[in-house]
Amino acid sequence: MKIGILFSNYMYSYISPLFDLCEKYGIEIDFFKFAHDKVSFKVRAKNKYIINTKWKAKKFNTNKQIEDEIKNLVNIDDYDYFLSDTMGLSFHNACNFFHGHTTKYKLEHTSKGLLQAAFKSGHINLIKKEAEYYKNTKFCFVGSNEMKTDYAKNCNINPDKIRILHPGKDNILEKETEKTQNEIYTIGAVTCGFQLKGGYNILNAIKILKKEFSPNQIRFKLINPHYEKQWYLKLYVKLSGIEKYVEFLPFQNNINNFYSTLDCLICASNSEAFGRVVTEAMISNVPVITGSNVGAAEIIENNINGYVYSYGKNTVKNLVNSIKTAYNERNNNKDLIKRAYETANNISWQDFTEKLFETLLSEIPHSPQTINK
Repeated sequence: MKIGILFSNYMYSYISPLFDLCEKYGIEIDFFKFAHDKVSFKVRAKNKYIINTKWKAKKFNTNKQIEDEIKNLVNIDDYDYFLSDTMGLSFHNACNFFHGHTTKYKLEHTSKGLLQAAFKSGHINLIKKEAEYYKNTKFCFVGSNEMKTDYAKNCNINPDKIRILHPGKDNILEKETEKTQNEIYTIGAVTCGFQLKGGYNILNAIKILKKEFSPNQIRFKLINPHYEKQWYLKLYVKLSGIEKYVEFLPFQNNINNFYSTLDCLICASNSEAFGRVVTEAMISNVPVITGSNVGAAEIIENNINGYVYSYGKNTVKNLVNSIKTAYNERNNNKDLIKRAYETANNISWQDFTEKLFETLLSEIPHSPQTINK
């Protein structure tokens, strides 16, 4: 068995177990990296190649240029699989890993009416190319059922070729100790890309909550590195009368410190392929509230190991109700937090890689069918 690996993006998180399993099963690797990408680990591959073309996500011509460069270096037909993360390939043996929704999906979930039509018009070529580019690849790996539906519909990929692999967690300090509750119930959210990440849904929820709660009872911390430059957002907060309820934070160099300050985390995104902040918070003993449209909602049972509110109709009202539930249960949620920890603890990049190999090996005649852990 022989595979090619085009190294990029999330592969930093699972490249070591990937190499380990290839060595274990005697799988030959050819490794391809971009010239600008500094690799900080030992590359265990038979052949190593440099790609000089720079990939640009919104310019599909760079995908084609990269593919042509690879074809000039090797014979693509020599590989059983050619793995690529985030940057999709159209090779017949390509295995593409996607960690975000398609352009069409994002537009449909972040804008409405004339605004959506305008954005769609500006991205029409990108949407068309996405619809055709990946349909003949061997496999696509995505993080959730919501993503599977998206890529099957908007990229014309046969659903049988799409596999679901929940992404692992990065650099999170796993703790089983009890967490001290804040005097003021503190709810956090990562809202980089404020509209897309549901920032306005959270602010609108705060507008409702302030009728019942004082800022000495409940408070919100929202990570938004661009807040100081977003005058319209500042104005919205001011006119809504919620300044005392919400604090905007810059980029966090240590996300563990952020989670340690929270009593609850919200993932309220309008478009969220999986939402690794969910599993990161769960492993940090922080209860999580997430919308039903978020990929990570698949691993949560409402009121069992977290809280899931219905997204779509009455989204903000449903979010408010979940916040109230979490607040009211704050002194009785030890079992929920424990179950959440156990759920998240079973999701790792090692597990991600082992499930990937189970898929790959099962498709090769006379190969082992399972990974021996």
